[in-house]
Amino acid sequence: MTAITTEVADDNGGPAHWRRVLADAPRELALPFDRPRPRTPDPRTARVALDVGAELHARVGELAAAEGVAPVTVLRAALAALLSRLGAGTDIPLGGRTAAGGRIVVRADLSGDPSLTESLRRLHDDAGTASRYGGAAFERAVAELAPEHSPDVRPPYQVELVVEEPVTAATGTAADADAPTTDEQPVSDGAFPPCDLSFRLRPHLGADGGPAGLRGLLTFAAGLFDEATAEALARRLVRVLGQAVARPGLPLSRVEPLGEAELHRLLVDWNDTARNVPAATLPELFEAQAERTPDALAVVDGRVRLSYGELNARANRLARLLAGHGVGPESLVAVSLERSAELVVALLAVVKAGGSYVPVDPAYPAEHIAYLLDDAGPACLITTGALRTGTVGAPGTTTVVLDDPPTEAALLGHPGTDLDPAERTAGLRPAHPAYGIYTSGSTGRPKGVLVTHASVDRLVRRTGYLDIGAGDVVGQLASPSFDATTLEVWGALLNGAVLAVAPPGVLSVAELKEFTAGHGVTVLWLTAGLFHQVVDTDVTALRGLRHLLAGGDVLSPAMCAAVVAALPGVRLSNGYGPTENTTFTTTHDVRGTDLTASGTVPIGRPVSDTRVYVLDTALRPTAPGVAGELYVAGAGLARGYLRRPGTTAERFVANPFGEPGERMYRTGDVVRWTTGGVLEFLGREDGQVKLRGFRIELGEVEAALAGHPGVGRAAVVVHESDSGDKRLVGYVVPRPGAAGVEAAQVRAFVARRLPEYMVPAAVVPLAELPLTVNGKLDRRALPVPRFAPVTAYRAPGSVREKALCEIFADVLDVERVGLDDNFFELGGHSLHVTQIVSRVRRELSVELRPRVVYDMPTVAGVAERLGAARPAPPPIVRRRSG
Repeated sequence: MTAITTEVADDNGGPAHWRRVLADAPRELALPFDRPRPRTPDPRTARVALDVGAELHARVGELAAAEGVAPVTVLRAALAALLSRLGAGTDIPLGGRTAAGGRIVVRADLSGDPSLTESLRRLHDDAGTASRYGGAAFERAVAELAPEHSPDVRPPYQVELVVEEPVTAATGTAADADAPTTDEQPVSDGAFPPCDLSFRLRPHLGADGGPAGLRGLLTFAAGLFDEATAEALARRLVRVLGQAVARPGLPLSRVEPLGEAELHRLLVDWNDTARNVPAATLPELFEAQAERTPDALAVVDGRVRLSYGELNARANRLARLLAGHGVGPESLVAVSLERSAELVVALLAVVKAGGSYVPVDPAYPAEHIAYLLDDAGPACLITTGALRTGTVGAPGTTTVVLDDPPTEAALLGHPGTDLDPAERTAGLRPAHPAYGIYTSGSTGRPKGVLVTHASVDRLVRRTGYLDIGAGDVVGQLASPSFDATTLEVWGALLNGAVLAVAPPGVLSVAELKEFTAGHGVTVLWLTAGLFHQVVDTDVTALRGLRHLLAGGDVLSPAMCAAVVAALPGVRLSNGYGPTENTTFTTTHDVRGTDLTASGTVPIGRPVSDTRVYVLDTALRPTAPGVAGELYVAGAGLARGYLRRPGTTAERFVANPFGEPGERMYRTGDVVRWTTGGVLEFLGREDGQVKLRGFRIELGEVEAALAGHPGVGRAAVVVHESDSGDKRLVGYVVPRPGAAGVEAAQVRAFVARRLPEYMVPAAVVPLAELPLTVNGKLDRRALPVPRFAPVTAYRAPGSVREKALCEIFADVLDVERVGLDDNFFELGGHSLHVTQIVSRVRRELSVELRPRVVYDMPTVAGVAERLGAARPAPPPIVRRRSG
């Protein structure tokens, strides 16, 4: 390409002006890219037609004359409005040309939601200064500032708008009247690649000199955009331009770039999930199933096997006992039991009595349990003698100790038949709450979420994504206080399947494999953290499953690919959803083709009776490819937060796209639609950071780290030193089969793919990412870049102690571990525990219970317990009939 020349004389103020303008300009706009920007510039471009009709052309001229600006200013204002509504922000640099042909950039300031009229005034003033200092002054400033930019960032703008010389029907001298333009490339001087989007228009004039239309091309970077996306951008620019000239006083937030057909697809077609099934209560649905298959196995754990008839009878007796204590609709019943068949009986009994259960995990710290019981104020507390300590209810709470002789005698005195509606304190309806689950709060104080019977019904019955039936065995692995239990328990019991309950506590991968094989589990739900751990350690532990659901956090594409490759007969689904929308909001069946293009695993489409909206800050739908906040509506919505009307009103807001009075839940998650109607998760609303003037989405950096061939998972945080210096720190976990990852190599890999400002200052390899008790990434628990023991080093003495020290050091990724160094003070967490258990089993042939590491978190303590440990059993070989 030829270098740009200019006839505009430079002056001393010109370069200084452009240095000021360019230095604080946005480094990169958030455009609706179809693919991430490659590290190596891709020079390929393609073009689509851009056509503004004669009538609209005339109205552009009329508005420009009325406002005293050039027609190109009106076009710039419309383009800036379009880009802003597509997520580019409110500070938008637009490239262009001066009248003499020099290159310039005009900054469109759209802060404060201005009208088009106000935008024209701002642009007119800025364009005047830009034209005055265009050409050589601009080029000199760009050259001086070039070292400030990474080579893949395209200074000084990503989008340009060029209006060429007009052509008249009478002469046809400027260009062929039927050709949109003669240029094939965006403006560039060869110093850097063509910009991302180049809108080039040529005014056509009629024989009388009047407006006959604006014809041109949109030239786009083919490595970033699909042709369909570019065509949509061209259509939307014309649409926005029409709205702007028709209503120049319209605020920016009211501009609608999407047409009626596009809006209908986003709001209606992609939300066509109605089941047309009347909602029912959980007792109704379970009792109907028990009547159909009374002798079929319903629940099994390590000690108990209950048929549907037996489970129903036991739950009926306990329900009558609870009803005698005043439990009914709108009553809360705290259930503090370990994972067991007994827990399932209690949950079913509570809803049969009409109450709503509040799970309280007995493994929680006593202070936390006390807070939950005080906040919930339950009418009853169900527990056992062994767990009663630390679970004392508030004054007025009746405690039902299941294994106390008086309670056992009272239960035997009640009939096992289904309750008559008259035995409840009031009629039970699908809109009544079935359970309340506590989630973490932004203030640090957990808040209870009340979920109705209708919401659970929608989750597990005729869902479209879940096809559990009488031949299935559903594994129950979740903590009682995690809402995945809802899917496990009611998904099995309301569909005639067997619910296999895992032993209490944290299971190692070997124990999980033994559990699934021993019970013949066919359907299993794993949190993302546990899913990664199992696949990383032994993917064959999932063999024999028919349907594996994973989620609750971002899934690793590498881990999903490992499952797809190793277990082609297993259906793998990525499930997404907040507790406030009853476990699942969207699901996506993962296929190999999902794991090659975007670098992320889609979260999919809405499940039954669920509608999802991706909205901007003005609550307007965003176009496919544009990030927005996810809002959820439909039958899965919780009633709200327990005794927190203010918080409920803040998060459960009016739905402008539904019936009067309908609500939608604001998730705080940032997502985008693909052009095919599938949702991609991008991060939290607060997952965006700004460093040295650059806007950074941490999820994008995490995806780059995870793209390293040796990396399975990654997390990125901003680390602030004592001096206040903020830097990105990346944490990486090796992918399955990899011996490890070198921090320097990973950082160099990322540096080849991301701009300098997005490359983590430090990369910290870890054996596992820390998780919350619900299996989600615990960012606050990520270690600082360096670890060091806090106790004096005591060397191992025996061969076993030496082996344990080496295992601890390897798993924790520290130089050495002494006998007295605390596992958790060295950065250990729950998934490290399972790693240690697996390593001890494999290398020392001894069965180590995970609980031992929690109780005695030093090598000396573990070595002492191993003295009495049993040998590790041989691996289970599952035999199939036939």
